[in-house]
Amino acid sequence: MHMRIDTTSFALAGGLTFGLIILILTFIAAFSGYGANFLEFLYFYPFYTISFEGASIGFIWAFVNGFVVFGFFAWMYNHARHNNNEYIAKVSAVKKKRVSKTKPKSKPVSKKSSKKKSTTKKTR
Repeated sequence: MHMRIDTTSFALAGGLTFGLIILILTFIAAFSGYGANFLEFLYFYPFYTISFEGASIGFIWAFVNGFVVFGFFAWMYNHARHNNNEYIAKVSAVKKKRVSKTKPKSKPVSKKSSKKKSTTKKTR
């Protein structure tokens, strides 16, 4: 049985999750200063800063990144599963052909019985 992932829904869920994580972490870092060093890896996002305004910009960038990455993984999963099912179907068809070719033919059954009647009497 093949279970497909809805690529758009999976990408939206991944984008929202990643965006909300960055938004919350940026608010915490802007409010308390805790985790500011951890968020320095996000400085490659244009206009991102550890501030309340930067949190919304970080959310947008993280949403875009999460959407693209999770959408790509869902697409790859669906593509790999589809190809795997086709491969399995081809292999099983080839195996069935091999088995049918190598299966020995059954011998016809003769109508005469080869059993001999017993001449000894059974005792109780």
